Parts: sequence; structure tokens; C-alpha cells
Amino acid sequence: MAIGLFNPFLDISMVLRQQYQDMTMVQASVLCSLWESKEASQAEIARRIGVREATVSRSISLLSNYGTRNNTPGLDLVRMEADPNDRRQRIYTFTPKGRNVMGTLEKLLKTYHGSKTEG
Repeated sequence: MAIGLFNPFLDISMVLRQQYQDMTMVQASVLCSLWESKEASQAEIARRIGVREATVSRSISLLSNYGTRNNTPGLDLVRMEADPNDRRQRIYTFTPKGRNVMGTLEKLLKTYHGSKTEG
């Protein structure tokens, strides 16, 4: 698997898309943004990756266990929780499966980049 040396965000996105072939770059970007902060609101994620909140909402549906309107099952990587400070808002965090996937990818990329800088 060839991984570019652009930056860890892009590398993780590319690896995610290889593992989950139907995943869009926006969905991979949502995961990467969430991985940086460990939890975030829809508005925070949208602002970080430069898309509209509605786009993040559609992405979260597939990344969570909800899936999509056409009965595509969700990937169960992200879960939604009520914001304790404002019940109208939702906070997104990783499921255990999502933390495992992202942690494995991070280790893989650290190993890969470490071997590239040493040689």
C-alpha cells in the first residue's frame, strides 16, 4: 500500500478509503477532524473541514450506526450524545470500534513515516 508523504490527515483519509471503499473524502475528513479533538459538535466539524453542517450530518449518518435512507447500514465508527450544556446540540465521539480503527491507522502511519525519515 503506497501512502504519500503529504500529511497525516491526508494519509489517514487515503487509508480509510482503502478499508471502506464507499467512504467519501468528506466522511474520512469528518473522522480525521474528530480524531484530532476526540469529541466535537456538528458545527465544529463543519468549520474545521470547510463544509456545510448538512454535509457533516449526512456523513455522520453513514459513520454512525444509523446508516442512510436507502438502507445502507452505518459503519458504527461514531456515536452521537446529547451536549450536557445544551440538550438541543449533539456531540459526536468515537465508538470503541471507531477508536480501534483510528488508533490502528495512526500507529500504522507513525511506523510508516518513521521508517521514511530514518532511511
